[in-house]
Amino acid sequence: MGKERGHGTWYYRADVGRYTNGRRREQRTGGFATKAEADAALAKVLAAVATGEHRHDAGRPWPAT
Repeated sequence: MGKERGHGTWYYRADVGRYTNGRRREQRTGGFATKAEADAALAKVLAAVATGEHRHDAGRPWPAT
């Protein structure tokens, strides 16, 4: 969780799994007006990752690792 320099908005960074080569997959999303909004969005992403419902940009589930 952090605040973007020069923008005044909050962002989160979440570990959303691993690539087949073992490297971490991260999702970083910003533009939140408050830290509470960023925290809420992060909680949603982490819950989706935990239940296997997290999807990448194309709308398809992450490949099994």
